[in-house]
Amino acid sequence: MKKCHTSKEVQDALGSLPESLDETYARILLSITEKDRLKVARALKWIAYSKQPLRVDEVAEAMVIDMKADPSFHFEHRMFNVNLTFDLLGPLIIREKSFVGRDIRYHEKADRNRNDEFYEIRLAHFSVKEYLESVRILGTNTDMFFMSEHEATHEIIETSLL
Repeated sequence: MKKCHTSKEVQDALGSLPESLDETYARILLSITEKDRLKVARALKWIAYSKQPLRVDEVAEAMVIDMKADPSFHFEHRMFNVNLTFDLLGPLIIREKSFVGRDIRYHEKADRNRNDEFYEIRLAHFSVKEYLESVRILGTNTDMFFMSEHEATHEIIETSLL
């Protein structure tokens, strides 16, 4: 809607709203550029199945590790700014500034770098995970985002051991 500049554009936008939650999530996922889809799929797995909330820098690191590539991690693949993670994941996530449950080094870093933002990332709603786990997306143009707990947990463990 923020790109609408006239009444007609607003009316047209309202007339083309998705009819279901599945269609809403499909539109969001399909709006992600081809080059970023694999990174976003990885990040969503980490966010959905991590045993604790993840900071934005942790998600940004997980996004660039590709266990099928050789090498699996390369410094050149890192993002210039970890806050780009928010742009890539868009409305699928929420971010919360939080220091709960973090070790003292994290607090000290936050205190030293007052200009740095420290956020934890969570899925925006339980229905995001429900959609991504749903077999309804298999065979659709969003099936690359399909995830199962078993496969995602395996990928997280394998990546963590890297």
